[in-house]
Amino acid sequence: MPIATLFGRWRRLGIRQMCEADAFPAGDEALNKAWALLEGDGCQDLLTRAEAWRPWRAYAAQHLWASLD
Repeated sequence: MPIATLFGRWRRLGIRQMCEADAFPAGDEALNKAWALLEGDGCQDLLTRAEAWRPWRAYAAQHLWASLD
């Protein structure tokens, strides 16, 4: 398992355990990859779009990560 994948899984668990519904790790490599596959746009567009998901951005991030599985 690549080390980046391992850190991504820990980050997901951390967001879930913190009970922070608006946490959004925009710099996460897997999150950006999922966004690129779905929309084909860059990271800046992801940040712009994520503003509309407040205060539930952590749940949006989980759905984006799940789309890679």
